[in-house]
Amino acid sequence: MASALLIWMMRDLQSGLTGFYFSNLDIRNVVEAITLVSLAAGLVGSMRHAPRVSQALALNQDAVARGLLLVFAAAIGGHLGNYFYSGVAKIMLDGGPLSWVLDNRLYDGIPGALEKGTLLTAAFPALTQAEYDLFKALSVPMNFVALIAQLLAVAAPLRRRWLIWITIAYDIFHLSVYLALGLLFWKWIALNTIILTTLLAVKDEQWDKAARLTCLACALVGTAFFHTATLAWYDTPGFTSVYFEAALKNGKRVRIPNAYFLSSSYQVSQGRLWWPGAWSISTIPSGGRCCITMMPLPAAPARHRSGLCRPSPCTARPLLLGNMFRRSTAKRSSGSMRAAGSTIIWCRTTMCRARLSQTHSIALISATSPPTSLSTTRSACLSIMAG
Repeated sequence: MASALLIWMMRDLQSGLTGFYFSNLDIRNVVEAITLVSLAAGLVGSMRHAPRVSQALALNQDAVARGLLLVFAAAIGGHLGNYFYSGVAKIMLDGGPLSWVLDNRLYDGIPGALEKGTLLTAAFPALTQAEYDLFKALSVPMNFVALIAQLLAVAAPLRRRWLIWITIAYDIFHLSVYLALGLLFWKWIALNTIILTTLLAVKDEQWDKAARLTCLACALVGTAFFHTATLAWYDTPGFTSVYFEAALKNGKRVRIPNAYFLSSSYQVSQGRLWWPGAWSISTIPSGGRCCITMMPLPAAPARHRSGLCRPSPCTARPLLLGNMFRRSTAKRSSGSMRAAGSTIIWCRTTMCRARLSQTHSIALISATSPPTSLSTTRSACLSIMAG
């Protein structure tokens, strides 16, 4: 519990130190489930060491085990609600109940992750191409299985074995997202592993009606007590690549690797630098222009010994926004990889006296003929950005 709370605290602390937006979506749910079980175990343990209380409540070993099992079932139900209501949110998308299954293209996140440097297989072009082709061929079946698995979260508590298998399925889904997008929900995977390990130690007769109903009820109405995620969106061919450049003393500019930002490296790699609602690319009309005023830093960042600029704490709202650029619509076409002829429109803005700049590059997929492989697409994109 202490480790989970520390991660949550560090997230909020990082927002104050860097000005970047740090979501607690992937840790808050875990903290709540672990805290519930930990507090219950601590409370029961304390009462057992108080003879009068233990005698008054008849806290024998069987009663304690049963009580802790019900608390554990409630925590599982609260966590299952994240999957169930995410499935419901996918059905409620504006395209209709089956729009996410038929139109969501997880494989389109692969070139975006490749450009951002978060793709696990980036160093192996042949493997990356095979991964892309596989995800594309299985796109609709994978979406269908993922949606059904999320909706079955409210049925899984009825059988212990169902819970075990659905938990394994969720971890496989998280790993698939990691392979395609470079997004690793390791906290949820860790919690699922804890749940799986505990369920394997529970006997079928112990997972009785009370445990089943407790878990089911918390999955359905746990939104009143737990923070419940509703994850539903369309993965599209268009992506935004946001990164920093450093102005060196010799006049050259170099792209700063994500790892340079240490504990903020994950946020930088995902380009999640501004706060939700402050600004969004979706607000730019097709073919239109957008001009965003950059907020000045309160002071110049300190210099690194190598000549690179260190990031400096920002004011209450981030300043990391672009200057002017044009946006056009992304068109779909058939083929192996619809990014041939991709146009990357980008601009550079300089931040205060440290000359640390940020570049926005928007990949707009508008190909009429597919390229031969992902590697050629990436080379084309990099050459355009370098130019």
